[in-house]
Amino acid sequence: MANVLKSTLYVLMSRLPRSTTVIPTVLTVKHDKAQNFCALFCNITFSCPALPYRIHFAMDNDTRLPVGVKDFEALEAYIDLVQTAEDALPLAKQKGVTPSTTQRSSDMVELGGEYILNYNKVDAHIHVLMILERKKDAYIVYKAWSENENE
Repeated sequence: MANVLKSTLYVLMSRLPRSTTVIPTVLTVKHDKAQNFCALFCNITFSCPALPYRIHFAMDNDTRLPVGVKDFEALEAYIDLVQTAEDALPLAKQKGVTPSTTQRSSDMVELGGEYILNYNKVDAHIHVLMILERKKDAYIVYKAWSENENE
């Protein structure tokens, strides 16, 4: 599984960002502020240059946090990625990724990008990955996570 993620990451990173000298910097979302951040910035739909349909986060009604998001500190990076990604990688069926039975496997795509995550004036270089699943006329964030440079 690690090799599949690395090869997917290499394909996405080979074209993003276009200029390797500029890596976007985003601020870390603090754990205790994640619900407020999501209420303001995640309850809307987004347009992505790489995809023909709008994108939105599925929100959990109890926690008011996005479903499928692993690292809430990188929420700002996820939002930036869905708004600026120029390339999307169609996914074939993989272990751990199970599209619903009504969807074709090509209806799942992956976005990826490099970011500098800033927390208290300390920068951390991270890779952000998102898997989106197409539902009718929109993409839903199925899974989103980040990995630092050492992982």
